[in-house]
This record gives sequence, structure tokens and C-alpha cells, in this order.
Amino acid sequence: MSDVIAAMGKDHVSYFDWNVSSTDAALSVQKREEIVEAVRQGALGKPNIIVLFHDMDKKNTTVEALPEIIQNLKEQGYRFDVLSKDSVAIRFSQL
Repeated sequence: MSDVIAAMGKDHVSYFDWNVSSTDAALSVQKREEIVEAVRQGALGKPNIIVLFHDMDKKNTTVEALPEIIQNLKEQGYRFDVLSKDSVAIRFSQL
């Protein structure tokens, strides 16, 4: 991974890892409640988060979980934004 990070830096490429898993890939269709709880627990105590979600036809519970996840994260004080060169970069090498 350190070689990949170095090569990306040389090419001035920004990249972002994730630090909260929704666990929606644990099963072909994860329970909505499990996804909500995984994100809620995973975000606790972290100043910045990037949540890993998967996009597939079968992942309908991921979409169903989003309204509750968004509400919960807002209640925890998080805000939502697009990733840009000025965003805090979450990197596995720093975790």
C-alpha cells in the first residue's frame, strides 16, 4: 500500500479510503437495522467519517437504511459534503 500511496502522491492524485463500514456486504442482503446500527456504532467518537456502502440491485436495504442513517449522523453532529481536494482524507495507512 505504501508504494501505491507514493505513486499517487507523485501524480498529484487525491484518494480517500473509508473508516466506517455499513456492513452491507456481509450478506447478499444485510438487514436494514444491521446497516443502521453498524454505521451508528462505527461513527461514534470519530471527528471525520467516510462510510462504505455498496451499490447493487440486491442491496435494497442499504437504500432503505439511508434516511435513518442520515438522521442519526446529523444528530451526532456530522454534516454531509462532497469529497474534494480540501476534504480530510481518510487513509488506511493512517488508521
